[in-house]
Amino acid sequence: MAKKAKKPVPLSGELCYQLPESAHELLGRVRNELGMLVQVSERHCCDREEILQLSSTMLSQYFARLEWELEDVLEACLAPSEVAR
Repeated sequence: MAKKAKKPVPLSGELCYQLPESAHELLGRVRNELGMLVQVSERHCCDREEILQLSSTMLSQYFARLEWELEDVLEACLAPSEVAR
C-alpha cells in the first residue's frame, strides 16, 4: 500500500530545534541504525575489496523504516496545531 505524499517541511534561515524527548530518542535510534549500516558496509579487510550482497527488498524496507522514523521525529517537533494540517 502506497503512502500518501508528504508536504515538505518548510525551511527558513537558521534553525534551532529543542526536540521533545520522544523525538530525541527516535533521532538517536535512526543515527544508530545508520551507524550499523556503515559498519556492515565497511570493508573488513584492507588488502582486497569485499562483495556485500543485500536484497533490494531488504534494503528498500530498511530505508522506508528510516523514512517513517524521521517523519515521526519531525512530527514530534511540530506544534499540535501544525500536525493536523
